[in-house]
Amino acid sequence: MDLISKGFNEVHAILSTFRFISNYHYFKIQLEEKWDTEMEKELEKDVVEMLEDPLFHEARHFVHQEIQTQSLFINSSLIIESQDINAYFRNLLAQKEEKLREEVFRLLGFNLALDFAEGSSLQQVFEHIDRLDFPGDVKWFLISLIRNPGLQLRTFKTIIDRYLPLYEKLKEKYLPQYHAFFEWIEGEVAEHGVGFLDKHLSFVNVNEYDEVHLNYSLFDLLSSHHQGDGCIHLFVGIMFQKYVQEKTGKKDMDTHLLTLKALADQTRLEILGFLTTNESYGQEIAQKFGITTATVSYHMDYFLGASLIHMKRSGRRLYYSVNKSQIRDCLKFLEDELEL
Repeated sequence: MDLISKGFNEVHAILSTFRFISNYHYFKIQLEEKWDTEMEKELEKDVVEMLEDPLFHEARHFVHQEIQTQSLFINSSLIIESQDINAYFRNLLAQKEEKLREEVFRLLGFNLALDFAEGSSLQQVFEHIDRLDFPGDVKWFLISLIRNPGLQLRTFKTIIDRYLPLYEKLKEKYLPQYHAFFEWIEGEVAEHGVGFLDKHLSFVNVNEYDEVHLNYSLFDLLSSHHQGDGCIHLFVGIMFQKYVQEKTGKKDMDTHLLTLKALADQTRLEILGFLTTNESYGQEIAQKFGITTATVSYHMDYFLGASLIHMKRSGRRLYYSVNKSQIRDCLKFLEDELEL
């Protein structure tokens, strides 16, 4: 296995910071409840101030974390392929409308193949959208996205163009902190190699990949993208350093309490029981338990924070399985702690 350091990924930094700010409340909960770490106060202050810009209200439907179509606008594959933000949008806007529409249907779990020259197509879209558990404004956004996906992509580009001056100011302020993070992680990787990543990414088995590409960003804790060709691209930012240092400083009890906290929910416990014998993907889990794919993602984030699952991509699907060693370690902890 080869570990390849790709350095700073500007395209990912621009788009991920935009998504991070737009979903500030969601990510704050993720950090505190699932990753058991806190956002730095100065960063939190800056994010809250930026959220007052009307730009983020206008963009709320494009990158909302719980609307499945957000991956249409922040496309991981195109981020990896694009040298700069202009190239990213050239690639994004070059996609054929019919392919974009098919992707929207796939993301929403619709089994549809429609000819929009026929008058009945829009009615079928209305019927499917109406069944979704979303507010009315989100449903209208999805309808407009299906009717004219190219227009919505162009609208998103104008929003990011307006965001770029804000990003540059943010980058300038946090660049010294990023440089310190870069020196730290490069040193850890040089000393420990892929073992350093494997230690802190227990939910991703990096050893199953032929190539691990390490990309650096700004405020990411961690995100990953599997190319399906034996490669995985990891994106880490300055919050990853804080997470690793806090995790390293925690006692075993803290780690096991985080695991128990993740299991203190009936649905999560049932999902984990299902995954012990059934390696499954998001939509399959949603159908099994009668919940939305957004709710599945919410529970998976809990499991990831507690290192309770592994992930791997097969084709276009992301499959989840149980990290049984973490459960065994927690049970052993309970036996010892309670003298069972």
